[in-house]
Amino acid sequence: KEAAEKFMRRPMRYVQRAKLPCKRPALRGEHQVSLLNALTKGREGKGLEPADMLSYMQASVAELICQALVDAGDKRPLYPGKSASQSALLFLAKFLRAKNSVSTDLFSEKVKGELEAFLSDCTLPARLGKLLEEKPSLEVMDCWTSTDARIYKELCSRFDATFKLSP
Repeated sequence: KEAAEKFMRRPMRYVQRAKLPCKRPALRGEHQVSLLNALTKGREGKGLEPADMLSYMQASVAELICQALVDAGDKRPLYPGKSASQSALLFLAKFLRAKNSVSTDLFSEKVKGELEAFLSDCTLPARLGKLLEEKPSLEVMDCWTSTDARIYKELCSRFDATFKLSP
């Protein structure tokens, strides 16, 4: 607290000592040219230098990875039978595959379906638990419909398939 007060009294004193990273925002035309140069060096067999690799990664996947991490933090996927970190890694892998701009439309739709199925499986225990809690009261009141029974059966079969249990 004392150090913060000292800093707030004269913040300009610390400006000269502050060392910022070398990274700077890319200029519109210059960034694309440096990325193109980095890619051509790699194709010629010279190999990419670390600075070229960094610019390539920043241009190609940095934004997508940030978006994937934000979505993972927002959705907090927990796949049945996996730990939180394993579930997060699975989500990131499926998200990045689904958002790959190089994929064909057919493959992209298939992978997006896999991502949706993964997210659906992550909510499966909670949905099944909620339905199991509601089932007795709905049956007593004769409100348990054939649609509810179908959904219950589908969730149970999906749960069994996820945990590889025999029906």
